[in-house]
Amino acid sequence: MSHMVVLNIALSNKQCIKTAFENLNWEEKHDYDVRYFSGQTKKFATAYKNPNGGYDVGLAVTQNEHGEIYSPEADLYGGSIEETLGSELCNFQEAYALAVLHEESFKKYGCNYTLETRELENKELLIEISI
Repeated sequence: MSHMVVLNIALSNKQCIKTAFENLNWEEKHDYDVRYFSGQTKKFATAYKNPNGGYDVGLAVTQNEHGEIYSPEADLYGGSIEETLGSELCNFQEAYALAVLHEESFKKYGCNYTLETRELENKELLIEISI
């Protein structure tokens, strides 16, 4: 049996979350019923529609002393989410980190920087920011 789970990922930049999902071809939805096991749904203020037609991802929102924290909530059964977002959402987490780096680099350097990535032989991601 599958079920909806909150993934152990805490994110704080909602615009970078949107950018990361869009870069992976997921569409942002508002007041959306996220689909999961056996036709069940759960409504989220912000969610992302699976481009493969499988289960979707909702954003659970909590508060801490620094502001709003967003955690993806999804039903990972069947692999439709992991096809594009990666196991344990690793592709999404990478896309989010790159979106944050772009945003922070732009704040600091304006348009005067380049950000390049490449995968090393050991599968690590090398990120180079040049100014």
